[in-house]
Formats: sequence, C-alpha cells, structure tokens
Amino acid sequence: MLTVVSIILIIHICAGTIGLLSGTVSLFSRKGFPLHRKWGHIFFVSMLVMGATGAFVAFMRDRPDSTIAGLLTFYLVSTAWMAVRRKSGEIGNFEKISPLLALSCAIYAISVGVAAAETEIGTIRGFPPTFYFGQAGLAAFMIALDVSVIVRGGLSGAQRIARHLWRMGFAMFVAATSIFLGNPQVFPEPVRRIEILAAPVLIIVVTSVFWLLRVQFTNLYKKPKKSLPHAT
Repeated sequence: MLTVVSIILIIHICAGTIGLLSGTVSLFSRKGFPLHRKWGHIFFVSMLVMGATGAFVAFMRDRPDSTIAGLLTFYLVSTAWMAVRRKSGEIGNFEKISPLLALSCAIYAISVGVAAAETEIGTIRGFPPTFYFGQAGLAAFMIALDVSVIVRGGLSGAQRIARHLWRMGFAMFVAATSIFLGNPQVFPEPVRRIEILAAPVLIIVVTSVFWLLRVQFTNLYKKPKKSLPHAT
C-alpha cells in the first residue's frame, strides 16, 4: 500500500523528469523567444513541485542535506521567475519576503553542521560539518544578492536577465546532480560510469555560463526592444 510519502516521492520523480526535459529545451533555445518562454513555463512549474516535494520527502526521511537542497531549489526558481516578471527597476513584497526562506535554510544548515561536529563520527547522513556550512554559505550569498536588489529598487537590462539565468541554471544544476550523480543506481549498468553520468551536469554548467556571458558582454539585452521576431 502506498503511503503519503511514497505518493509524494512519485510526484517528485515525475516533476524532476519533466523539469530536466523542459529545462533542456529552454536552456538551449534563444532567450526571450516563444520557444524559450513556452518550455520555461513548464520548467518553472515542474521545478517548484520538484523542490517542494523533494524537501518534504527528505525531511520525513531525516535527510537534512536534501531538505536544504530542495528548499533552495524552490527559492532559486521562484526568485528567478520573478526577476523577469517584474518590470525593469521594480520590486514588490515578494522580493522583500523571499530572502527569509534562504535565511531559514542557512540557519537550519548551520544547526545541522554544528550537530554533525558533535557526533562521534563527525558526520550526519555521511556529510561532514563543512558540507552543511557550505550550504549555509551559499544561502547567505543569495541573501546578500537579494538585499542588493532591494536596496537598489530592482534590476534592469542585462542584470535583470542575468539574475534570471543564473538562478534557473543553478536550480537545474542541483536537479541534474541529484539525479545523475546522487542516484546512479537508477541507471542501467552499462551507463553507470562517472564520465557518462557527469556529462549532463557539465553540459548544463557550460551552457548556463555561455548564456550569462552572452547577456553580460553583448548588446543583446542591454536595452529593451520594441518587439521580438518570431522564433524559427
């Protein structure tokens, strides 16, 4: 008989699969064009579901590392989405409240790291304190960027697009790492090799960096355009 946790785990797996497939199309399509927007919507929803359900299942199974990762993924995707939903130079209550989720993750990660240091084996779920402190540091870094956006009253131009891209890309990186490197047992034996399973993760990183560089160092997104041509 399926339990509530088992059902949510199935939803998590399905959402993650859809997220990676839609994210791949969105990642390789030209930003701002209909194809990117269409698949980006699917990626956004599926990643929110994946992050939320993953955090819930991990918490119920006492896996703080995955709980934090799931919550940060949810936070990354939601803030990335709002970066392009807002008009240039505009912020709202969401931008002022969302850092509280990252702050909660940072506090939780620090507490788990301290608890890991106090155990006899010096780890919790196989991870040392430095791993959890690293998660806390990542959350703190994101909070600092959020505070910068709030103080500046929003972003515009290339900076606004870059915030969207790197946060979506990082969320996809977390999902791909969890699936391909964190659960290699789900793949057939012939492809269960590090050089094969690491390839999708590396592709996501390289492609995300490419788009970030293109946004930052070209004039493509420097000024708002009156209209965009149809994608072909």
